[in-house]
Amino acid sequence: MKKLHLFASLVLMALAVILTQTSYGAEIRSVTARSGIKLRSEPGKVSKVMANIPLNTQVEVLEYGNLIETIEEIEAPWAKIIYNGQTGWVFSGFLSEEVDPVKETAVCKFKGISVGDYYHFDVEMPDGADRSFWLGRDIKGIQINEENQDQYLGKLFRITWIKTRWYISEAGSMLDVECVVEVQLPN
Repeated sequence: MKKLHLFASLVLMALAVILTQTSYGAEIRSVTARSGIKLRSEPGKVSKVMANIPLNTQVEVLEYGNLIETIEEIEAPWAKIIYNGQTGWVFSGFLSEEVDPVKETAVCKFKGISVGDYYHFDVEMPDGADRSFWLGRDIKGIQINEENQDQYLGKLFRITWIKTRWYISEAGSMLDVECVVEVQLPN
């Protein structure tokens, strides 16, 4: 009888540990796709869209599925998540462990837009160092591009940037990059 009681206690403790890990061990991830990601009813890019989840939104990952797809040259599995009380599937290639991107701001002298495979926002930092940031598509504030950049050369701007993850085709993988998200005239 003592052995049965001990065995039952061990089973209950093991069950409690499993339930605790399932309930509280979920991964929190942040959306890295600049245009957001689609929450779908099933894994796969042809499944019904339930919602669009904006950039930097935190989601709870419940599990990773067996379906692995390539989207925008990123190969990754689909993840079952919870978003705003809905359970659905997202492409995990656009999720990051970095939950809250840190925004940094500085007043810099604009030096130009450089173009390669991606646009770069080139500035002189307050300490005199030259620095180049990735230029986000959805930048807030003054829109500076190749066509109008000459009128802004040498002017001071307050820029805000974040560290994020982008797929870099030359590297063939996701890399951490610094991306300008806002450009304003200083007060």
